[in-house]
Amino acid sequence: MSSNTVIPGIQGQAQTMGNAPSFSFPSPVQGNPTAIPGVAGQPGMPSQAPQGQIFGFLFSVSKTMAGEFWPLMLGANTLGRGTGNSIVLNESTVSETHASIHVISRAKKLIVYIKDDQSKTGTLLNGELLRGEADLKNGDVVTIGEHYELYVVLINAYDLGLTEKADFSATTPSMFVQPNNAPFMQVPGTPSAAQATVVEGQSGAMPVGGHTIIMGGPVK
Repeated sequence: MSSNTVIPGIQGQAQTMGNAPSFSFPSPVQGNPTAIPGVAGQPGMPSQAPQGQIFGFLFSVSKTMAGEFWPLMLGANTLGRGTGNSIVLNESTVSETHASIHVISRAKKLIVYIKDDQSKTGTLLNGELLRGEADLKNGDVVTIGEHYELYVVLINAYDLGLTEKADFSATTPSMFVQPNNAPFMQVPGTPSAAQATVVEGQSGAMPVGGHTIIMGGPVK
């Protein structure tokens, strides 16, 4: 006999078959989204999994203190309200195509600059109105429109001595059930804050029958 747990706000449902629970990963329901940490295509996350090399991030708490972040990829990263942008900022004072951040890796050096793309409300860099182009550095604050403040995190792997490991052995992501008595971090906006839990550092989790199904492997 199977036992279904329906989770309000998302499509799909979890099933427990015998002693081996399984979970059909849902997609957010339009108009009532439930954010699942680590999953693309939801509020605060890129609409698609990043493709290519990541050289940094933009971080913001302008919308919610829970925070939002977006990766900065090699090449042009466009910012705006339009869905075709690399970084979509859904805020009324943000232009459809507002600004762009360009990331160039040359001779093991990282070159990053920002320019306003003729937005209606302008772009600020550390509180100053951006005119033309300006270099970006780690720790800068970019204001898009009147409300979106974005903290810039830049990562130059060469400077940090980070390298690709030739003998890196990838494993297949596993699904397992973790009892709800571990030191979890609660996620607001779910049916029950006591049961809707996420283990810090894991890529995603959903409550099923008093337990938490975690995607991404065992907790260390």
